Amino acid sequence: MKNTNKWNLPTIFERAVGPPRKPVVGRFSATDISAPPFQRVLKERHWESIEQDIRDMMFMLMGTAFHMLMEKYTTKSCLTEYHTSRVHNGVTISGVVDSYDTGRKQIIDYKTTSATSMMYNEGPKPEWIKQLNVYRWLLEGEGYQVDKMTIIAIARDWNSAKAKYDRKYPQTPIMEVDIPLADTAGIVDAWLDRYNNATPCNNEERWAKPTKYAVIKKNATRAIKLYDKEDDAVQHVQHSRDQLTYEVREGSFGRCEGYCNVASVCPYAGGLGENV
Repeated sequence: MKNTNKWNLPTIFERAVGPPRKPVVGRFSATDISAPPFQRVLKERHWESIEQDIRDMMFMLMGTAFHMLMEKYTTKSCLTEYHTSRVHNGVTISGVVDSYDTGRKQIIDYKTTSATSMMYNEGPKPEWIKQLNVYRWLLEGEGYQVDKMTIIAIARDWNSAKAKYDRKYPQTPIMEVDIPLADTAGIVDAWLDRYNNATPCNNEERWAKPTKYAVIKKNATRAIKLYDKEDDAVQHVQHSRDQLTYEVREGSFGRCEGYCNVASVCPYAGGLGENV
């Protein structure tokens, strides 16, 4: 894998991003396990041919900068950027814990995200649950007690004007999210099984959005109703007294289309593909 700078950004950003770290066979991080295992498979198989542009790494760089700031002002009772690992079923699982409060026995992890992702009260993201439970499992392996796990989410694109006029919009750019306990050994074993079998990403991991059929008024753009089946949309249009039409809103795989650095070597990135 190599970093590119196709947009000719200032070279200071190239230095800040640093060179990619080649994965070590038999060693997996908590971040690996919170992501689809097929990503790791493709990194190992195609490392020399993968490229990523530093333009697409700016949000990651913002997150790193925020982590450094929080580390500077963390209280003395906290272990910060704590490196930990343990051997499990013949492989090494490692992690770097943002902060562990030895007094409160609490793991704290900082995440920069979009304001939109904080608008939906659907609970913590699955990858957050996996990552923090791996941290808990690693710390407990060293004898630390963990009673609570918390994500502090920071909306990088928060807009105060939207917060003022839309009560559903996050009213603050910072939100605390409690993470539930999970069977970490089970999470790790399931991930390793899919890694060993090179199992492709599922729809949840690909952030799949199915194709929808939107019934709209003529010369309008906002949907009156969305249907999963085209026939249902046709029936709605034909039996309505209003002047209606419908349009196809094609489905997509959000992660594959803009948030996966191995998409260029993945046979499934554009939809259905052949086995690797």
